[in-house]
Amino acid sequence: MRTMRRAALGIGLLLLSATACQGMVRRALVPDQPFAQTEAPAAPDYADEASWAALPDREDDADVAPEGESDGQATAAVDVFFVHPTTYYDDAFWNQPLDDEKTNTRTDEGVMRRQASAFNSVGRIYAPRYRQATLGAYLAEDFEDTRQALDLAYGDVRRAFEHYLATWAQDRPLILASHSQGSGHMVRLVHEFLSGDAPANVALRARLVAVYAIGGAIPLDEVERTFPEIPVCATPEQTGCLLTYNSLKAGEAPGEEFERRMWYPEGWLPIEDRPLICVNPVTWRDDDEASAQAEHLGAVRFVKDELSPEPDPAWLTAACRADGYLDVDLLESRRYGPGTGGSSYHIIDYALFYLDLRRNAEARVAAFLP
Repeated sequence: MRTMRRAALGIGLLLLSATACQGMVRRALVPDQPFAQTEAPAAPDYADEASWAALPDREDDADVAPEGESDGQATAAVDVFFVHPTTYYDDAFWNQPLDDEKTNTRTDEGVMRRQASAFNSVGRIYAPRYRQATLGAYLAEDFEDTRQALDLAYGDVRRAFEHYLATWAQDRPLILASHSQGSGHMVRLVHEFLSGDAPANVALRARLVAVYAIGGAIPLDEVERTFPEIPVCATPEQTGCLLTYNSLKAGEAPGEEFERRMWYPEGWLPIEDRPLICVNPVTWRDDDEASAQAEHLGAVRFVKDELSPEPDPAWLTAACRADGYLDVDLLESRRYGPGTGGSSYHIIDYALFYLDLRRNAEARVAAFLP
């Protein structure tokens, strides 16, 4: 059965190259019926705690911390709204049913624990579950199916953010953070809620610490055209700015991937020839200077039964390339699992720089607060 084959393929397929094997992957992952001929799963109710993967006043996987670190959510002065990446790989639906416990566990243990928790020393973490587009949506031959699946997913993220603003925000400073599919949705969220002259948007923009939209392949002109008031972060302590990076094995090409598009106010546009944003997560600068190995604060490898692992400092060097990708040279790649088996380090974008992200969030918050 297709369902049995699909489970073993994993999230690394998101960046699978467009070779002959991609046809096989497409058949295994893309739903059989066009989006318009299928029924969407039931929408989440964000007044129900079950519709959230992480909340600050509840015990969940975003509360973990590496050895020597602690969860500071109880006293944090800042909020973190986190949008998770693709964790739904099923071909039964274009968008995840929120009662799919296998996917929810993957989101909690694979993302809340390994990504969102990086911000828990300075922020109260709010991370919605949403009807994310399935992995196969990125491989659909008809982009209209992809668009509709992503639009439905974004609608949930938007409603979750509106619920956060109405229920919990209380004019607190805000970090926006995301990965992969979540960063695509984050671009739209920033445009709708923080850009422009509307009083509510101006007020929210004044509360913005930073946007960590990681692993989203965001073109530079996305910032210029979609939210011009929010610049790319150029220094480690700058606030009110956006940063992203996309990790590759040093010296490797990104490969021939599926056609990538990004949402702009005028529609979904191809981005193959658009320079990408790259902020080096070791130096926190948007230039092409390579970091020194000693500057790397620490990768963190969470495994299922080890919730307070020891960080691996001085584990890598990193440099932004002319094409906007981040060249990463690892001391020992195999320690970080199957995500280091090819040219892309996409699925460990957070893990490789976990402690660097944690310290940088602390620095930006310190610069923001009076």
